[in-house]
Parts: sequence; structure tokens; C-alpha cells
Amino acid sequence: MDFYDFLKDLNDTAKERLKTPITGAFIFSFLIYNWGPILLLLFSDASMEDKIAMINNVYFTIWAIIIPVVMAFFYTIIIPLIMIGVDWLLEPIKKIRIARIYTSKEFITDKKIDLAKKQFELKNVETGSKQIEDFQKQISNLTESNTQRETTDGNIIKGLNEKLKQSNDLLKSLSETIVENDLEVLKNNGVSLNYNEKVLSVRSLIMNRLSMNERFEFYQIGSMKSFFDHHTITKKNKEKYLALELIKIDSKGTISITNLGRQVIKELPAYIKHDTDK
Repeated sequence: MDFYDFLKDLNDTAKERLKTPITGAFIFSFLIYNWGPILLLLFSDASMEDKIAMINNVYFTIWAIIIPVVMAFFYTIIIPLIMIGVDWLLEPIKKIRIARIYTSKEFITDKKIDLAKKQFELKNVETGSKQIEDFQKQISNLTESNTQRETTDGNIIKGLNEKLKQSNDLLKSLSETIVENDLEVLKNNGVSLNYNEKVLSVRSLIMNRLSMNERFEFYQIGSMKSFFDHHTITKKNKEKYLALELIKIDSKGTISITNLGRQVIKELPAYIKHDTDK
């Protein structure tokens, strides 16, 4: 080990010693208590022998060592104990202060939460308003579409009604033409006009009922056909058939179908088929 390493180790050791609490406190206390001889030694113009002699005679006492040692121990041991006592005395105040700090933070947090809730509600209101506006637009579009559809359906129904009226008028006209033609043919053939008019009146009645879109009571004439086939008839139908001269009753009370009734029964299937096709 050379001299440089020796000085380096000495310097490191001194630093470690000075870092200890008691050493640092003693040096600091010694410098404060013995400030007079230190300043005299450093800044006095007297010779070194005079400085040493003055220090030995005036400042060098046992208290110059004892008092710094006591101060060092007091600083390193007593002061921390005093600080512990002070902390113990101040603990309730610290708790109150910490509680107030956290109360303040809690208050700030609550306000932030309230603000966030209001912002969320505002966002929901804005979103809801937009959805309501979209729904209103959809309702408006659907209403307009429904109005257009109703207008279109109304036009279609109106057109169909007009066509139906035209068809009914045409059917009525054709029925009248057929009746007139049949009357003319029957007259030319010398058939009894009274009989012909009754036949054609029944035919005209059926055709008119069909042209008026009314269902003719075919079951009544059908029951007459049942009478023709099975010789059965109700009292109500018997009165109607007698009034229409579709049946007759002789002196013995026997009921029979007239030629007019036979003609109606003959033409009945064609009208029933026509009504069913409708």
C-alpha cells in the first residue's frame, strides 16, 4: 500500500465516522462551544506560541470537552425522544388535519361524480332527442306513405266501382234486350203472351237481381223442384208459388207444377251456375 492509498482509506474512514449521529453532533457542539479559541487560532495576528499559551490559560478547561459531549448526547438521544413526545401530543391534531384533507378530497370526488352524472344525463337527453327526432321523421314518412297508399287504394276502388257499375249497367241492358228478344220471338211464334210474359218476368227478375249484385232466393225455387221430384212443399212456399202461378191446386187439393213453373225449373241450373261463378 502506498501513501496515496493510505490517505484515501483515511479519508473514507473519516467520512464514515462523521456520518454517525453522535460524531457529527459532537463536532458540531464542540465548534459552537469553543468558537472563541478556534477563531483566535485561525485569525489572530499573534505568534503561534502566544496563541497556544492564551488558549491553555484562558479556554482550555475540562468543560470544553464535557459540555460538547453532553450536547451531542442530548442532540442524538434526548431531542428524538422530545420529538416523539411532541408527535404524540400532536397526533389528535394530525388526525383532524388528515381527516379534513380526506373530507375535502371526498367532497371534491362527490362533486366530480355529480358532474359526471349530469354530463351523462345530458348526453342521454341529447341522444334521446335525436332518437325522438328520428322517430318523428319515420312517423312522418310512414304517414305520408300511408296517405299515398290510401289515395292509390281509393283511386283503385273508385275505378273498380266504376267498372262494376258499367258491368251492371251492361248486364241490365243485356237482360232487358234478352227479354225483349224473347218476347218478340214468342209473339212471332204465336205463343200466349200472358204465359210468355210470366216466364220472362221471372227470368227478368232473376237477371235484375243478379245485375243488382243481390243473391236471388234460389232455395225457394229449389224447394219447388224438390216438390216436383219428391212431392213435398211447405205452406209458406206454397203461398208464394201460387201467387207466382208456378203451381196450381185442383178441386181435390192436389198440387201440381204449372208449365210456367216447369219452365223456371228448367232454366234454374243456368242461373244458379251464373250466380256461383260470380
